Amino acid sequence: MYYAFEAGIYLSYYLPPCLIIIRDLLHFRLTTSYSLPCKPLYFWTIPDNFLYHFHLMYEMSTAFISCVVASSIDTMFGFWIYQIASTMDAMTYMLTNPPSTERYSDIIKMCVIKHQKLMQCCDMLGHIYGKIIFWHIISNAVLLCALMLQASTFTEFTVSNISMFTTFAAIKLIQSFIYAWHGTVLTNAEYILVNGLILVSIAIREQTLL
Repeated sequence: MYYAFEAGIYLSYYLPPCLIIIRDLLHFRLTTSYSLPCKPLYFWTIPDNFLYHFHLMYEMSTAFISCVVASSIDTMFGFWIYQIASTMDAMTYMLTNPPSTERYSDIIKMCVIKHQKLMQCCDMLGHIYGKIIFWHIISNAVLLCALMLQASTFTEFTVSNISMFTTFAAIKLIQSFIYAWHGTVLTNAEYILVNGLILVSIAIREQTLL
């Protein structure tokens, strides 16, 4: 869904110029009658020649690479989180509903060993994604503040201004929500599993004392 959202935004910005270029090529001409999506960001004057088309190709390639890399990194984080969380949920279910064919002590031993391995995986995931998440927090906060500052300077609210503001704000808010949500999923799964292990160990100790 996140990748589809980014792909839809990418197409909405760069599909109209491509359609204009295709129409001109069908009429055996190549004009610069289209507008560049990021033209206000350039601090130099773009000439109406082949460099104008070069700027469009540069924008399209940069935006495409950014969308693919960002969505891949973000979704991969969610993939690993859900794998770890689903394994913890399966271990919790095995503790609360042990199979009759296995000894309960063996199940507990297996869950403890697997929990230690999962914690090592979490440490590796935190080591890899810790800097990425920290960078996202800082950059998203700065970008949202810059967008609000830019919106306060609008003399008139046109469709272009509103769409650009809401688009970038929505992308950064969704990105921040994805990382926070996945972290919450992993924390809840670990909390439930640890509580299950503690309750089981207490119950076994009480049975041995009796």
